[in-house]
Amino acid sequence: MNPFNIKVLTVEDAETIYRICLDANDGKTTWKPSSFEGELGNRYNVYLGYEIAGTLVGFIGCSLIFDSLAINNFAVSSHYKRQGIGEKLLDALLAYGKENGAENFILEVRVSNKPAIALYEKFGFRQVDRRKNYYEQPVEDAYIFQLIK
Repeated sequence: MNPFNIKVLTVEDAETIYRICLDANDGKTTWKPSSFEGELGNRYNVYLGYEIAGTLVGFIGCSLIFDSLAINNFAVSSHYKRQGIGEKLLDALLAYGKENGAENFILEVRVSNKPAIALYEKFGFRQVDRRKNYYEQPVEDAYIFQLIK
């Protein structure tokens, strides 16, 4: 059994979460370390990280404004997928949102990302719209999912 820890990430974690994002997406991402630095330095954002034995292996990030929480990015290192880490991160983020007054949760997901879609649906998210050519590398549509609590 590996001891794990969910923690709030800081600007110092930007490079690590960038590498996790690259690894989780087969080396393709439009995000840059500076993108994550900006996200982590924004007072309306929170990023949670999942550590195993002191090593960051996954993260989830959001913006929380008034009663709306928008998930901005979410990734788990390829070596740690299918171990329930995504569930634990999403559960922790939803709890954070509820504790801080969020009632409306929203996110975009690639239409081809079946594992992520299944996870969001398991948590009660429902598809409410579709954005044409939302993603790059490769170009792909996004589903917009929403959860109202």
